[in-house]
Amino acid sequence: MKSVLLVFVLAFAATAQILPDRYIVELSTEPVARLAARQQKRLQRSDPELAAHRARIEAEQLDAQTAIESVGAQVLDRFQTVHNALVVHMSATQAAQGRGQAGVKSVRPVRIYQKLLDRALPLQKVVDAWRQIGGVD
Repeated sequence: MKSVLLVFVLAFAATAQILPDRYIVELSTEPVARLAARQQKRLQRSDPELAAHRARIEAEQLDAQTAIESVGAQVLDRFQTVHNALVVHMSATQAAQGRGQAGVKSVRPVRIYQKLLDRALPLQKVVDAWRQIGGVD
């Protein structure tokens, strides 16, 4: 079963289109949701420990943003809850340099995936439903 899933994931990834000059810079501090799950806590903004952890992530991201923008790249977005990452507009050369920075876990290109729904109608038995109401029209 795992091999079938792996083949599906690889085939899906192969159909992804890379968005030019857009990268996801993942930072090393674990995201807030992972900390909450590890401690078996509900993910609430009012929790002081989780709020303090979010503040540490934001500080780490500001340091990374300063370093990224000092080489001419632009931070487009930031995430702290499910993923500790920045979305950055930069060249491939800048991305390669970013991989070696302290606190950077990975730098990956942004990929756009197209949903393949060519089998959705038969799987959901939509064609049968159409027949019951008199056809597609």
